[in-house]
Amino acid sequence: MIPVAIPAVIGALTFLAIFISALFVFAAADYIVAFVRTHSVRGLAANGAVLEAAVAPASVADTEHEPAWAPALRAKTRVEGYLLPETLFYHRGHTWVAPQESGTALVGIDEFAAKLLGTPSLIDLPCVGERCKQGGKAWTLSRNYKKLEMLSPLDGKIVAINKEVIENPHVLSTDPYGRGWLMLVKATDLKRNLRNLLNGSLARSWMADSALALRSMFTGRVGLVFQDGGLPEDGVGDHLKASEWNELVNRLFGQEAD
Repeated sequence: MIPVAIPAVIGALTFLAIFISALFVFAAADYIVAFVRTHSVRGLAANGAVLEAAVAPASVADTEHEPAWAPALRAKTRVEGYLLPETLFYHRGHTWVAPQESGTALVGIDEFAAKLLGTPSLIDLPCVGERCKQGGKAWTLSRNYKKLEMLSPLDGKIVAINKEVIENPHVLSTDPYGRGWLMLVKATDLKRNLRNLLNGSLARSWMADSALALRSMFTGRVGLVFQDGGLPEDGVGDHLKASEWNELVNRLFGQEAD
Protein backbone atom coordinates (compact mmCIF):
# COMPACT_ATOMS: atom_id res chain seq x y z
CA MET A 1 0.00 0.00 0.00
CA ILE A 2 1.44 3.39 -1.10
CA PRO A 3 1.92 5.83 1.76
CA VAL A 4 -0.29 8.91 1.55
CA ALA A 5 2.77 11.25 1.40
CA ILE A 6 4.15 9.72 -1.82
CA PRO A 7 1.44 11.06 -4.22
CA ALA A 8 1.91 14.49 -2.71
CA VAL A 9 5.67 14.32 -3.33
CA ILE A 10 5.12 13.11 -6.90
CA GLY A 11 2.67 15.94 -7.52
CA ALA A 12 5.11 18.52 -6.16
CA LEU A 13 7.94 17.16 -8.32
CA THR A 14 5.70 17.18 -11.38
CA PHE A 15 4.71 20.81 -10.75
CA LEU A 16 8.36 21.77 -10.24
CA ALA A 17 9.37 20.09 -13.51
CA ILE A 18 6.60 21.90 -15.40
CA PHE A 19 7.63 25.23 -13.82
CA ILE A 20 11.31 24.78 -14.76
CA SER A 21 10.37 23.79 -18.32
CA ALA A 22 8.24 26.93 -18.63
CA LEU A 23 11.18 29.07 -17.50
CA PHE A 24 13.38 27.53 -20.18
CA VAL A 25 10.72 28.13 -22.84
CA PHE A 26 10.32 31.81 -21.91
CA ALA A 27 14.10 32.34 -21.77
CA ALA A 28 14.53 30.75 -25.20
CA ALA A 29 11.74 32.91 -26.63
CA ASP A 30 13.34 36.09 -25.27
CA TYR A 31 16.70 35.08 -26.74
CA ILE A 32 15.18 34.42 -30.18
CA VAL A 33 13.36 37.78 -30.20
CA ALA A 34 16.53 39.65 -29.18
CA PHE A 35 18.56 37.79 -31.82
CA VAL A 36 16.08 38.61 -34.60
CA ARG A 37 15.87 42.27 -33.62
CA THR A 38 19.64 42.69 -33.46
CA HIS A 39 20.29 41.06 -36.82
CA SER A 40 17.39 42.88 -38.46
CA VAL A 41 18.84 46.25 -37.45
CA ARG A 42 22.27 45.20 -38.68
CA GLY A 43 20.77 44.16 -41.98
CA LEU A 44 18.99 47.48 -42.39
CA ALA A 45 22.14 49.40 -41.57
CA ALA A 46 24.05 47.44 -44.18
CA ASN A 47 21.50 48.51 -46.77
CA GLY A 48 21.57 52.17 -45.79
CA ALA A 49 18.18 52.23 -44.08
CA VAL A 50 19.62 53.07 -40.66
CA LEU A 51 21.62 56.26 -41.10
CA GLU A 52 22.84 58.44 -38.26
CA ALA A 53 22.44 55.93 -35.44
CA ALA A 54 24.38 53.26 -37.30
CA VAL A 55 27.28 55.16 -38.83
CA ALA A 56 27.43 58.79 -37.78
CA PRO A 57 30.66 59.74 -36.02
CA ALA A 58 30.19 62.16 -33.15
CA SER A 59 31.77 65.58 -32.98
CA VAL A 60 35.37 65.71 -31.80
CA ALA A 61 34.10 67.56 -28.74
CA ASP A 62 31.95 64.55 -27.82
CA THR A 63 34.45 62.45 -25.88
CA GLU A 64 31.95 59.66 -25.12
CA HIS A 65 31.20 58.82 -28.76
CA GLU A 66 34.06 60.36 -30.70
CA PRO A 67 35.23 59.18 -34.13
CA ALA A 68 38.22 56.86 -34.29
CA TRP A 69 40.46 59.61 -35.63
CA ALA A 70 39.61 62.12 -32.85
CA PRO A 71 43.03 61.79 -31.12
CA ALA A 72 44.68 63.01 -34.33
CA LEU A 73 42.34 65.99 -34.38
CA ARG A 74 43.19 66.87 -30.80
CA ALA A 75 46.87 66.65 -31.72
CA LYS A 76 46.26 69.73 -33.92
CA THR A 77 48.14 68.46 -36.96
CA ARG A 78 48.14 71.53 -39.19
CA VAL A 79 49.66 72.55 -42.50
CA GLU A 80 49.76 76.28 -43.27
CA GLY A 81 47.08 76.66 -40.62
CA TYR A 82 44.73 74.01 -42.05
CA LEU A 83 43.80 71.00 -39.95
CA LEU A 84 45.03 67.81 -41.65
CA PRO A 85 44.50 64.66 -39.55
CA GLU A 86 47.19 62.17 -40.51
CA THR A 87 44.94 59.16 -39.92
CA LEU A 88 42.81 60.08 -42.94
CA PHE A 89 43.43 59.66 -46.68
CA TYR A 90 43.02 62.61 -49.05
CA HIS A 91 41.96 63.05 -52.65
CA ARG A 92 43.51 65.95 -54.56
CA GLY A 93 40.02 67.35 -54.98
CA HIS A 94 40.05 68.17 -51.24
CA THR A 95 37.97 65.27 -49.99
CA TRP A 96 38.94 62.75 -47.31
CA VAL A 97 38.39 59.06 -46.60
CA ALA A 98 38.12 57.39 -43.19
CA PRO A 99 38.10 53.58 -43.57
CA GLN A 100 35.51 51.79 -41.41
CA GLU A 101 34.58 48.13 -41.00
CA SER A 102 33.64 45.62 -43.70
CA GLY A 103 35.10 47.60 -46.60
CA THR A 104 33.11 50.77 -45.94
CA ALA A 105 34.46 54.29 -45.51
CA LEU A 106 33.19 57.69 -44.48
CA VAL A 107 33.96 60.56 -46.86
CA GLY A 108 33.77 64.33 -46.54
CA ILE A 109 35.52 67.58 -47.41
CA ASP A 110 38.73 68.88 -45.85
CA GLU A 111 39.17 72.13 -43.95
CA PHE A 112 40.64 73.89 -46.98
CA ALA A 113 37.41 73.38 -48.94
CA ALA A 114 35.32 74.22 -45.87
CA LYS A 115 37.12 77.55 -45.34
CA LEU A 116 37.07 78.42 -49.03
CA LEU A 117 33.33 77.98 -49.46
CA GLY A 118 32.08 78.75 -45.95
CA THR A 119 28.64 77.59 -44.87
CA PRO A 120 26.91 76.39 -48.04
CA SER A 121 23.39 77.51 -48.85
CA LEU A 122 22.73 74.20 -50.60
CA ILE A 123 24.23 70.71 -50.33
CA ASP A 124 23.29 68.38 -53.19
CA LEU A 125 24.24 64.81 -52.27
CA PRO A 126 23.55 61.64 -54.25
CA CYS A 127 20.92 59.22 -52.99
CA VAL A 128 21.51 56.05 -51.00
CA GLY A 129 21.98 53.20 -53.45
CA GLU A 130 23.67 55.27 -56.15
CA ARG A 131 27.22 54.47 -57.19
CA CYS A 132 30.23 56.75 -57.16
CA LYS A 133 33.50 56.57 -59.08
CA GLN A 134 36.89 57.67 -57.84
CA GLY A 135 37.67 60.94 -59.59
CA GLY A 136 34.08 61.35 -60.80
CA LYS A 137 31.67 64.06 -59.69
CA ALA A 138 30.09 63.14 -56.38
CA TRP A 139 28.24 66.10 -54.86
CA THR A 140 27.72 69.84 -55.30
CA LEU A 141 28.05 72.58 -52.68
CA SER A 142 26.56 76.00 -53.42
CA ARG A 143 26.92 79.38 -51.76
CA ASN A 144 25.39 82.48 -53.32
CA TYR A 145 26.30 82.35 -57.02
CA LYS A 146 29.27 80.02 -56.53
CA LYS A 147 29.16 76.26 -57.00
CA LEU A 148 31.73 73.67 -56.05
CA GLU A 149 31.28 70.27 -57.69
CA MET A 150 33.50 67.88 -55.78
CA LEU A 151 35.04 64.58 -56.84
CA SER A 152 34.53 61.23 -55.18
CA PRO A 153 37.62 59.77 -53.50
CA LEU A 154 36.27 56.21 -53.82
CA ASP A 155 34.63 53.71 -56.15
CA GLY A 156 31.57 52.09 -54.64
CA LYS A 157 27.95 52.23 -53.56
CA ILE A 158 26.53 54.87 -51.25
CA VAL A 159 24.95 53.16 -48.24
CA ALA A 160 24.23 56.22 -46.06
CA ILE A 161 24.22 60.00 -46.15
CA ASN A 162 24.50 62.42 -43.24
CA LYS A 163 21.09 63.98 -42.70
CA GLU A 164 22.44 66.33 -40.04
CA VAL A 165 24.70 68.16 -42.46
CA ILE A 166 21.82 68.67 -44.90
CA GLU A 167 19.56 70.04 -42.18
CA ASN A 168 22.37 72.11 -40.62
CA PRO A 169 24.97 73.02 -43.30
CA HIS A 170 26.93 75.09 -40.78
CA VAL A 171 28.29 71.81 -39.37
CA LEU A 172 30.13 71.25 -42.65
CA SER A 173 32.22 74.38 -42.21
CA THR A 174 32.78 74.10 -38.45
CA ASP A 175 33.45 70.35 -38.11
CA PRO A 176 34.34 68.95 -41.55
CA TYR A 177 36.21 65.92 -40.16
CA GLY A 178 33.59 64.97 -37.55
CA ARG A 179 29.90 65.77 -37.60
CA GLY A 180 30.34 67.24 -41.08
CA TRP A 181 30.96 63.88 -42.79
CA LEU A 182 28.88 63.51 -45.95
CA MET A 183 28.51 59.90 -47.07
CA LEU A 184 29.21 56.31 -46.09
CA VAL A 185 30.43 54.30 -49.08
CA LYS A 186 30.72 50.55 -49.53
CA ALA A 187 33.93 50.54 -51.54
CA THR A 188 34.40 48.26 -54.53
CA ASP A 189 38.11 47.87 -53.78
CA LEU A 190 39.08 50.02 -50.80
CA LYS A 191 42.75 49.00 -50.71
CA ARG A 192 43.25 49.87 -54.37
CA ASN A 193 41.47 53.21 -53.95
CA LEU A 194 43.56 54.12 -50.90
CA ARG A 195 46.75 53.59 -52.90
CA ASN A 196 45.60 56.41 -55.19
CA LEU A 197 45.08 58.83 -52.30
CA LEU A 198 47.46 61.02 -50.30
CA ASN A 199 48.68 60.46 -46.76
CA GLY A 200 51.60 61.51 -44.58
CA SER A 201 54.26 63.76 -46.12
CA LEU A 202 52.61 63.67 -49.56
CA ALA A 203 49.37 64.99 -48.09
CA ARG A 204 51.19 67.71 -46.17
CA SER A 205 53.06 68.86 -49.27
CA TRP A 206 49.85 68.91 -51.32
CA MET A 207 48.00 70.95 -48.70
CA ALA A 208 50.87 73.43 -48.49
CA ASP A 209 50.72 73.91 -52.27
CA SER A 210 46.96 74.49 -52.13
CA ALA A 211 47.33 77.04 -49.33
CA LEU A 212 50.02 78.91 -51.28
CA ALA A 213 47.88 78.95 -54.42
CA LEU A 214 44.95 80.45 -52.52
CA ARG A 215 47.06 83.12 -50.81
CA SER A 216 48.61 84.10 -54.13
CA MET A 217 45.17 85.10 -55.37
CA PHE A 218 44.94 87.71 -52.62
CA THR A 219 48.23 89.50 -53.23
CA GLY A 220 48.02 92.93 -51.65
CA ARG A 221 44.95 92.09 -49.58
CA VAL A 222 46.09 89.04 -47.59
CA GLY A 223 45.69 90.88 -44.30
CA LEU A 224 42.05 91.57 -45.06
CA VAL A 225 40.93 87.96 -45.44
CA PHE A 226 43.57 85.85 -43.65
CA GLN A 227 43.87 85.55 -39.88
CA ASP A 228 47.14 85.71 -37.93
CA GLY A 229 47.40 81.91 -37.83
CA GLY A 230 47.36 81.67 -41.62
CA LEU A 231 43.77 80.50 -41.97
CA PRO A 232 41.43 82.52 -44.16
CA GLU A 233 38.12 83.76 -42.87
CA ASP A 234 35.14 81.47 -43.43
CA GLY A 235 33.82 81.85 -46.95
CA VAL A 236 37.00 83.46 -48.27
CA GLY A 237 35.81 82.54 -51.76
CA ASP A 238 33.22 85.30 -51.47
CA HIS A 239 36.06 87.77 -52.08
CA LEU A 240 36.93 86.21 -55.44
CA LYS A 241 35.52 87.39 -58.73
CA ALA A 242 33.70 84.82 -60.84
CA SER A 243 36.71 84.44 -63.14
CA GLU A 244 39.05 84.00 -60.15
CA TRP A 245 36.74 81.45 -58.59
CA ASN A 246 36.59 79.42 -61.79
CA GLU A 247 40.37 79.52 -62.12
CA LEU A 248 40.90 78.35 -58.54
CA VAL A 249 38.33 75.55 -58.75
CA ASN A 250 39.80 74.29 -62.02
CA ARG A 251 43.31 74.39 -60.60
CA LEU A 252 42.76 72.90 -57.13
CA PHE A 253 39.61 70.81 -57.43
CA GLY A 254 40.28 69.16 -60.76
CA GLN A 255 37.34 70.37 -62.82
CA GLU A 256 35.70 73.39 -64.37
CA ALA A 257 33.36 75.45 -62.19
CA ASP A 258 29.86 76.31 -63.36
